[in-house]
Amino acid sequence: MTFVRERGEVLQNYRKAVLTGAYDRPPHGLSGKFDNVRRFWEDAVLRDSLKQFLTPFLHHKRTNLSRLRIIDLGCGPGAGYDLLTSKTRGGPPVLDETMIGVYKGVDISPDMIAKAQEWHGNNPKCQFAIADLNDGLPVDDNEPPYDIYFSSYGSLSHLPDESLRQLLEDICAHMGKRAIFVADVLGRFSYEWQCYWDEPEDGQLMRTYSMSYLYPPELREHLTERFPARFWGGSEFDNFVMETVSRCGVTVVRKELRDRSVLVGRHMDTAEFNPYAQPIRSAVNSLFEPNKRTDLTKLLFDYKPHHRHPEINAFFEGFQTAWNAVVSAALDELHCSHYAEWLGIDGSLGPLPEPVHRAIKMVRASIRHSHLFHMDDPIANLIEPQLAYALRYLEQAMQQGLGCGHSLLAFYELRRI
Repeated sequence: MTFVRERGEVLQNYRKAVLTGAYDRPPHGLSGKFDNVRRFWEDAVLRDSLKQFLTPFLHHKRTNLSRLRIIDLGCGPGAGYDLLTSKTRGGPPVLDETMIGVYKGVDISPDMIAKAQEWHGNNPKCQFAIADLNDGLPVDDNEPPYDIYFSSYGSLSHLPDESLRQLLEDICAHMGKRAIFVADVLGRFSYEWQCYWDEPEDGQLMRTYSMSYLYPPELREHLTERFPARFWGGSEFDNFVMETVSRCGVTVVRKELRDRSVLVGRHMDTAEFNPYAQPIRSAVNSLFEPNKRTDLTKLLFDYKPHHRHPEINAFFEGFQTAWNAVVSAALDELHCSHYAEWLGIDGSLGPLPEPVHRAIKMVRASIRHSHLFHMDDPIANLIEPQLAYALRYLEQAMQQGLGCGHSLLAFYELRRI
């Protein structure tokens, strides 16, 4: 497969997604690009993680009476601006919109840039350009440094290693004394694609990926484009970044790696890359959906171990048990008593780790006090959303940045030596 063909496949994929309305706002949150898990789980995790990491840097900028210059690398329809400001999606913002001086979004897809212009074209802070990150950092010779070199939702996984290395080198050359680099790549050890956990026999690090989840099952075979993508383990990606920037005379003063969407990645529903994947994302979408009750047994997870990865197996074994304990607590409290065995003798919370204990308390409290609230269907509109938030909390309390989620989030604060 040549590079020209790969680029054409990526462009065709995103063009088709835009033209078929996959990036439009749906009337419900059960499916689509902006489903409930995207809005109330994935966006929220990214915003919260990024806000915590950016706090010291924002203090530095305010102390120096300067605003932020942000470049969004693979911006799609301007998603980074929405994530940072919560302008259109709601939820707590990462930063106050007044702190943004310039937001520049670049993307290889003309259709994505057109959608970004449609959404943000009237905002004088925003500017957008068509650019291929395989050609390096898309900045002019006299373009001032940026404070945040930002990416989200797997955009950097489109790059082969040599292109990502060049992009990082360009960032190090272009930045000022301090900068933040935000990476979001596909996690190599997601349960969605257990077939990719081993090293590739042909030596090719770019593996086949698709966005078939954007389309209804009956249309997937006809509409889906497949293209190469890079999947990263946590330590693998961190070593790559650290080695690259150190050769550029730049040091990393702070860093954090986090897994996101461990069991709610989009290809859990399609089972395209793992026949054992369960449609847990659909079940969690239903938890968040108003006036819709969910079969909670569809949340119970049965992990099938991989024979060559004991460290990854250990994480998933523990996470499965914790996840199922929280779901079973909800089932037990709702009088499906045969699920109480997940919790140990007499439903005791004693032997459980603190994150599991806390998540179960959240769920039980919402059920036991639901009678205090006047609303239509408290199970669908209070208890089930609270169960979803408890599971989201559990994921973030137990994740280890191994690359076990659909996305591996990586934050670095860079300084010139």
